[in-house]
Amino acid sequence: GEQKVLKTTLTDVIISSYQTGGSSGDVVPVDTLSLNFGSIKFEVSEQAADGSVRFVRESIALANPARQSQK
Repeated sequence: GEQKVLKTTLTDVIISSYQTGGSSGDVVPVDTLSLNFGSIKFEVSEQAADGSVRFVRESIALANPARQSQK
């Protein structure tokens, strides 16, 4: 059947925090990652059973619009 595909693109990315942890009852450890980025873009497409792709929508957000305008 048809599947929706989400593609996420980040620019100017740095890892600002990384932690490994979890509680004693957890079977699998928990990793927590924080990212700082200049912008993020989401693209949603639909993929048909025959493999063809139909573009649906795109959304772009700037983390700090004032900083971007200074480049």
